[in-house]
Amino acid sequence: MKFSTLFLYGQKNEGFNSWLGKDTVKVNGEVKSSKYSLFGAAHHFKFEDDEGVSHECKLNFGINFTGVVMDVYLDKQPVIVSPVTSSWVNLFFFRSHNRGDLVLYESF
Repeated sequence: MKFSTLFLYGQKNEGFNSWLGKDTVKVNGEVKSSKYSLFGAAHHFKFEDDEGVSHECKLNFGINFTGVVMDVYLDKQPVIVSPVTSSWVNLFFFRSHNRGDLVLYESF
């Protein structure tokens, strides 16, 4: 299913994910990155704008307590940063190492 669409430098960037754990990133319909992951993955790819200038993009899919989240960095500058980056893996780790006490935290 389509998670999000971003228009960066006039180019259509789309993020897709499936319940089977496959993340796909497309730029103007062309697949730029595809990975399988249970708890999210980082996608690194490049695309060109209308003037032929190359841009580096990093898109992170993840899961936190609100659902699927996405971080976007364009030319190493943040565009979208999720407010909470703690994942279910972190919750499980702290739950299992604190004798069942639930400890929530935010990682920066």
